[in-house]
Amino acid sequence: MNNLLQLTLPGIDEEIMYRGILLGLLMSSSENKIIKFIGSPAVLITSILFGLIHAFTLSKDYSINFNLIYFLQTAFTGYPGMSNHKKQKCFNSHTAS
Repeated sequence: MNNLLQLTLPGIDEEIMYRGILLGLLMSSSENKIIKFIGSPAVLITSILFGLIHAFTLSKDYSINFNLIYFLQTAFTGYPGMSNHKKQKCFNSHTAS
């Protein structure tokens, strides 16, 4: 049971922080602005921050390293889906009123 909690809780914390709190705050402050070919700036900013958190690693000799592959994988793997979802949500909210 302890191993199951250790495997699942870090992911839940990240989702709450990045897609729950940070994305929500940025979306409310950007007033659902959409930029052509980029989508929502809030989604882009949270994706980049998420990638940076995972790309910086600490080695055994306490030096900080940046791994570009980790950054690209974690920052932009979910970006197209999140960006399209937010575009559709913004589009629906503007056309419904």
